[in-house]
Amino acid sequence: MKAHSYLPWIALVVVSSTHALAQEPETKTNTPEKLRIAVLPFDNASDARRIVKNAGGAEGRGSFTVDRLSELCRQKVEQMLVNADPDKIDVMERDRLDRTLEELEFDASGLVEPATAIRFGKLLGVRYFVSGIIHKPEISDVESRSYRMNYRVIRASVEVDVKVLDAQTGRLLISRSYDGMNKVTASKFKKQRGLDREQLILPAVKEALGKLQKDDSFTARLRKRTGNGEGSKAPQVELTIAPQLDGCSVEVDGLFVGTTPCKIKLNRGQVSTLRVSRAGYEPWTMKLRVSPMHGEQPLKPHLEKKRDGKARSEEGIGG
Repeated sequence: MKAHSYLPWIALVVVSSTHALAQEPETKTNTPEKLRIAVLPFDNASDARRIVKNAGGAEGRGSFTVDRLSELCRQKVEQMLVNADPDKIDVMERDRLDRTLEELEFDASGLVEPATAIRFGKLLGVRYFVSGIIHKPEISDVESRSYRMNYRVIRASVEVDVKVLDAQTGRLLISRSYDGMNKVTASKFKKQRGLDREQLILPAVKEALGKLQKDDSFTARLRKRTGNGEGSKAPQVELTIAPQLDGCSVEVDGLFVGTTPCKIKLNRGQVSTLRVSRAGYEPWTMKLRVSPMHGEQPLKPHLEKKRDGKARSEEGIGG
């Protein structure tokens, strides 16, 4: 009889334990969704190129050729993002990205267009696209003499521009430029091997990428998800756009935001390019760093009727 008296208590313990185990998944802390980022091939707009062969991936996919400078930039940016914050940032697998673009017969350079970025962002499940360009290569070759010996002092410089496009809104979130330089001192009487333009520019590109990797604010801005209103506490300035004509299209960094007269809100300190256009008139553009003074009075761009020549453009006011 005593043994039977324990059965209700045993049953109660079993039921309680089962109930606790069933509820355990619900009490776990929800991990925040990672920011999925796709790094696109960088455009090498310089005349310093060297095409190298890649043997292909581990899955046995065919080999392919790639520009070495473009590949270097892409690899360094991917590494920087992966190491920045693995808990918050997820870099899309390059093989999958390239394979998808190849299957769709689509040029990656088209992803910098807002409408295209939004469409492919949904298709790939990507929040941000990172793209870039290598440009403005300059090489100087100066002869000098020291201790009765002639020397050549060769300097190579380059700029690497990096942009981040929000695939949800099509808005340009980040646009920054990093410069690099390489200096080589060589004897004029020695055989100069390997001093072609690409190899001279390569260390300069590495220096520019080093500056990007040291720019903590670059990845910090991605982690805070600024530019879309999520978690951004930057004070905003309301600008009134009122040209002499109503019904003009207004764009901010290439993204359509409304027709005039209209009011737009931009983050204080943000550098943006405004564009006001209307059929039959020259478009008006202005690059500015947003400050409180821009909200004190309306911006009144003047559009002129189309004629031969370039579009009207104005430089902005510093914040």
